[in-house]
Amino acid sequence: MIRLGVVCQTTMKGITNGCGRNNGFRLRGGVRLRNHRDAHPLPFLNQDGHGGSGRNRIMTDRNHYWDWLKLLAALAMLVDHLKFVAPAFAPLAIPGRIAMPLFACIAANNFGKANSETYLKRLLPFAVGSEIPFYLLTNTFGNVLLLFLFSFAFFRYGNFLFAFAAMACGYSVAGLGALFLFLSGHRNHAFVGGLLLNAFPSNLISGATALLPQLQIAMPPCPFIGGRTLLWFYPAHLLTLWGAKEMFSVWK
Repeated sequence: MIRLGVVCQTTMKGITNGCGRNNGFRLRGGVRLRNHRDAHPLPFLNQDGHGGSGRNRIMTDRNHYWDWLKLLAALAMLVDHLKFVAPAFAPLAIPGRIAMPLFACIAANNFGKANSETYLKRLLPFAVGSEIPFYLLTNTFGNVLLLFLFSFAFFRYGNFLFAFAAMACGYSVAGLGALFLFLSGHRNHAFVGGLLLNAFPSNLISGATALLPQLQIAMPPCPFIGGRTLLWFYPAHLLTLWGAKEMFSVWK
């Protein structure tokens, strides 16, 4: 009985010291935290980046199904961006709508399971380096990696300048909300987040697509995806499509 009392007293003391007067929460930057021994910036992840149990768990270990989703996202993005090469490819933008929710779920998963600052540093050179190829292909600024970079920096540090930067690149409050919902790893949150990414009726496709990462189907290894393949693929495919665009313009 005495031992149990000591344990309870120690536990309550830790909670009091960690949370102060925030009703069981404390703040780091702009993200509200549950009292956790690790004080990870996201309330549903442990220090190692692993989520909880059950349907709220984000896939954290090396998962072959997750790799196949990355491949699907890359192919969908390639198909979607063909519309910038020639007007004849414009109808392909419809199946290409699945690219953004998949990329957002993948980015949110990587941000959640890794050290957040480390992930931001990893994302930074690819986001900046992809901006010129993105502009050459689309004649607009604000590639998707840059949007993710500013959005996750806002979630990590709570500085609204990052949120404004994301919106200046073409993102919206709804897009920020979608990413935050994807971070929770909950299937209902993911569906709502997918709905926020596009206007009706395309948002129905996005919402359904955002549920795919929740399935966690057993799959064989994917021979095309590994490490930072997706990050390298993004600027590479932009440059390739820009080259194809220039060739089409010459043939005209």
